[in-house]
Amino acid sequence: MIFAGVEGGATQSKIILIKVQENAVHKLIELEGESLNCLLRGAEFTSGYVSKLIQSASENVHLSLPIDGVCMGLSGAENQEISQQLTQIFETKFSSVAKKCFVTSDSGASIAAAFKNGGVVIIAGTGSTCRYLNKCGELFGVGGHGHLIGDGGSGFWIVQRAIQTVFDDEDGLAPSKIPTKFLKALIMNHFQLKDIKDIFNLLYGTDFVKAHIASLCVKIAENAQKDPLCKNLFEQAGEILAKHLTAVSKHFDQELLENVPVLQVGSVFKSWQLLKPG
Repeated sequence: MIFAGVEGGATQSKIILIKVQENAVHKLIELEGESLNCLLRGAEFTSGYVSKLIQSASENVHLSLPIDGVCMGLSGAENQEISQQLTQIFETKFSSVAKKCFVTSDSGASIAAAFKNGGVVIIAGTGSTCRYLNKCGELFGVGGHGHLIGDGGSGFWIVQRAIQTVFDDEDGLAPSKIPTKFLKALIMNHFQLKDIKDIFNLLYGTDFVKAHIASLCVKIAENAQKDPLCKNLFEQAGEILAKHLTAVSKHFDQELLENVPVLQVGSVFKSWQLLKPG
């Protein structure tokens, strides 16, 4: 039997094809694709794009369609209406690609794949979220509400904090205890701005792309050892990510409180040594 696993986030997507034979599981191929938050892209686009991913992966390993099933772990799929709509559209329009379809959130899929009896996943990439799946299959969450009211500790959040720190310092609203000159230059060079206020076009205009704003996070991490403000931003991110874990722990039983398994997912965790002091 042939199955596909699709992971979709705000920055990119990924598909893996596996072959299940008796008690053995064989990975056939892994491919990457574009961003796939089903809440932002919509059920129609998402189902069609997943179909294209399956077709592309199958062609690469000379498999005939339909495959037996696909499981999608997608950012935005905690919205039950969207996930049900996506399942219905896929099974109606793309049954020639995959016989069965199951949709869950990216966080839920990560926990299920990593821990047999449940656990916690903290995702910090372009956005962020924290989810706890208990051994009974119940899912509890903290954060993950998008960049306007959530995403604490994410790549977007770090960059947003960087930009706000520069403006608050220049306005005299909240003077920074750490010089902002280096960080301001970093922001302007990365986004190719002639004036710092030109950033408004990227934040509020039709050119707004969440992942593009978050892309500065890599530069902030790379310069953390030479600029104390860059370093401090990651410490702040580490603190707020830790608060996510503390908040979700109210759902733990005593056994889990003593030994909780935590999965860290997302590119922000590549800078773990910078997050750790927070």
